Amino acid sequence: MNKEQNQLLSKAEENIEVANLLFDKKFPEISVSRAYYAMFYLATAMLIEKGLRFSRHSAIAAAFGREITKQGLLPVDLHGWLLDAANARNASDYRIDRAVSLKEAAEHIERAERFLEEVRRVLEKEPENNK
Repeated sequence: MNKEQNQLLSKAEENIEVANLLFDKKFPEISVSRAYYAMFYLATAMLIEKGLRFSRHSAIAAAFGREITKQGLLPVDLHGWLLDAANARNASDYRIDRAVSLKEAAEHIERAERFLEEVRRVLEKEPENNK
């Protein structure tokens, strides 16, 4: 894992921690946003592992599915989780007619935590001379 990937994992951990704090304070919509960003940073770290970089969220999500989960580097479910979290974040940030429930927020946070475990498992397996 290189320095940039390590920083992205740290950002993901911070976002998960903040998502949990916001969830505990009964702010599900904002906690969903933080859970999404944790997954986004993790997906970005995995794409860097393959030498791929993108600036748009949609490009990162598409490449993560195509280059990471479909290639068997991580479970396919993680791509769906990233897409679901992106949709929930967009709804909570931009739509006033759609509320995110505490149950939905809890699910996204749990997924972000599992996403982190999976990415860490893969990236920490890399040889030390890869830094």
